[in-house]
Parts: sequence; structure tokens; C-alpha cells
Amino acid sequence: MTDVKASESEEEESSTDNEFSWPDQHEVIDFEQERLHRKQRLAADYEFWTTSARRRCRRPYHRQRPRIPRPLWVNPFGKNFKLMKVSDLICVDHTGDVVVGDQPVNAAAFAIHSQLHAARPDVIAAAHCHSMYGRTFSSLGQPLKMITQDDTMFSMT
Repeated sequence: MTDVKASESEEEESSTDNEFSWPDQHEVIDFEQERLHRKQRLAADYEFWTTSARRRCRRPYHRQRPRIPRPLWVNPFGKNFKLMKVSDLICVDHTGDVVVGDQPVNAAAFAIHSQLHAARPDVIAAAHCHSMYGRTFSSLGQPLKMITQDDTMFSMT
């Protein structure tokens, strides 16, 4: 019985020593601060996609919904993600027209993300990329066979 209590107390000590704590959550002070916070995270996300393992996934596209319901913050067409800054982001409305900024928008990426945000108003941000394997397979011009559960959502049936 003493051994059990000793091991229980050891577990308690070790769990408190190695206890994980979440970082402080971002506090929303006002609309402008929330918008700046989201834009900073989006700009940082572009740089994140340029690092090490993520380089295998070329040309990722990101979109983030501003606090105003319908417009989206997007990267300007052709801007190197490694050089992306908050001031580079542009805001487009649900039709793809630029609301804030003067850079061109990637129409294909906008078409995908705007539909996602229209279907799921609860989604704040979305990203996609074109992996080497996906680009290679798409060059074959063949439908994706339903050989795994992941493929079934692309079925033509």
C-alpha cells in the first residue's frame, strides 16, 4: 500500500513539473486591434509556408475573413510569400473586387476560397497548396479513383 501511494505522489509531482500550459489568448480590445491582429497572423502565415518541409508544397494560397462578415484579406497576386508584410495585404469583397489596396488579386485562388467562406461563415481563415504529387497526378488528365476514404469526396458518382 505504501508503494502505491509513493508512485501516485511521484505521478502527481511529475505531472505538475511537466504540465503544459497554453499561451495567453489574444484579448479582443476593439475592432481595429482585432483586424490588425488577424492581418499580422495572416502575414506571418505566408512566411511560415516558405520554411523547410512546406517548400514541397508550392504556391500555397491563403485567405482570411476580416471581422466584417463578407470581405476577405488576401495576398496580392505575384507577391513573394517570404517578403509578405501586413501592409501588403489587400481586402476584397465577396465578388473579388478590391476594397482596400491597389494590387491585383489571384482570381483562381479567390474563386476557391470565396466559395468556402460563403458555404461556411464560421471559417475565419483557409489555406490550400499544390503539392508535387497533386500537380503530377493532375497532368495525367484522369479522374481520381476511389481507392481510399480521402478520395471519395472527389468522386464523380
